[in-house]
This record gives sequence, C-alpha cells and structure tokens, in this order.
Amino acid sequence: AWVVALRVPLYIMAPPSKFLPELVTSRAMLWSATTVTGQEVLYGFLIATAISVPLGFVLATVPIVRDAFYPLVVFFQVIPKIAIAPLFVVWFGIGKIPVTVLTFTLCFFPIVVDSITGFTELDPRLLYLTQSMGASRWQTFRYIRLQSALPYIFSGLKVGIVLATTSAIVGEFIGSNGGLG
Repeated sequence: AWVVALRVPLYIMAPPSKFLPELVTSRAMLWSATTVTGQEVLYGFLIATAISVPLGFVLATVPIVRDAFYPLVVFFQVIPKIAIAPLFVVWFGIGKIPVTVLTFTLCFFPIVVDSITGFTELDPRLLYLTQSMGASRWQTFRYIRLQSALPYIFSGLKVGIVLATTSAIVGEFIGSNGGLG
C-alpha cells in the first residue's frame, strides 16, 4: 500500500501486484536458480562439517596440535571472507567452485569452535569412570565424548547453515553465472 501511495518507482521497489505474478511466470527460472544455490550451500556446508568436527575433536584432545593450529584458525577467522571472495573468482574462475569455497570458509569457523567447545566441556570424572570400567578409546568416544559434544556441534551447524546460505548468495553476486545471487 505504501509503495502505491507514495508512488515509489518500479526500479526501487515493485508493488506486490507486479511482483507476485512474476513469481508464477518465472517459476522455472527461479527453480533452476534455487537448485544451483542449494547445491553450492549443500556442498560447502557438508565439506565444512566433514573437516570441522574431526578437526575440533583433534584440537580439543591433543594439546600440542591445539597450541600449534588454534591460533591459525582464529587468524583466518579475522580475515573478512567477503572481501577475499574476488580472489576466489580469480583463483577458481566463475561458477560453482568459488562460491562453494566461500561457503566452506564462512561455515568452517563456527562449526570448529563449537566442536572444540563440545569436546572440551566434558566432566573429567566421566572419563575416569569409563577408564575404570575398562572402556576402550572408541567406546569412550562413541558413548561419552560424542554424546556430550552433540548439542554444541549442532549449535555450530545451525550457525553454519545460515552463513552457508548467505555466503552462497553473496558469492553468486561476486562471481557466478547461475543461482539466486
């Protein structure tokens, strides 16, 4: 109503009477763009998850590795990813690969940090109890460490999927020939 009442130009904001019919007539194009963006989100998010959770476990349980690599993880988080997105286009070309790499880089940090937190926020008495009962390392990981870390990991995944979607669309603005961006 405000768009019509204030006579806002179409190039600034279209009224719903012009926008909604276009959704119906362009649904095939929108669907194909949505599938491209969805693939980039899914690939970047899954790769980030597959690397971040095991890395979070290693960083949480091996102090030497944590001391060596955690400062690097934090350093790479400080770098603005959207600002280096044009470099990804230069390195990987235009298409799905730079957008997927950008999606990965934005998802990586929250997932790895929450994984580290989940694996370290474990009551040491539980570990002593499992050792005294003769549990193997695999059993301790499967039944104690992973179970206690899952809420933290899912919290990181929740943040990561939002960042994945946002970064895929922004990455498509910068250098892609398909998708919603």
